[in-house]
Amino acid sequence: MLNDLQEFERIFSYYIEKQVKSNAEKYHENAIVLIKRMLNIKNSVDKNVSIVADVINFNYSLDERFKKQFNTKLHNEGYDVRIGSWTNIHGIAVSDDKKAKAIFKRENLLTDPNGDLPKNNIWYRRA
Repeated sequence: MLNDLQEFERIFSYYIEKQVKSNAEKYHENAIVLIKRMLNIKNSVDKNVSIVADVINFNYSLDERFKKQFNTKLHNEGYDVRIGSWTNIHGIAVSDDKKAKAIFKRENLLTDPNGDLPKNNIWYRRA
């Protein structure tokens, strides 16, 4: 049963990654709009206000790499708003992607002592 679950998670991760990549720019733009709404950031907001948000994410598709994109976009728009930390509760869809892992290593984003990306199956790996 555990093998079947792991196979399902691998296929599910691939599906999510494929969906995001099919229109990544629009997906990321929509995510930025949603986070701005949650932070109540509008074009009329006083650009002197400083906001640091910590994100706890239950979505497999966005990860620590998105934080940098978000922070850069809002900085370029003139806002002093940034995401301070990004946590994926259930892991990320690209956990087996070697290219993603290389980016995480290069950007110093790995928190696992073994250098692994957070898998989308954390919930059953409890000690």
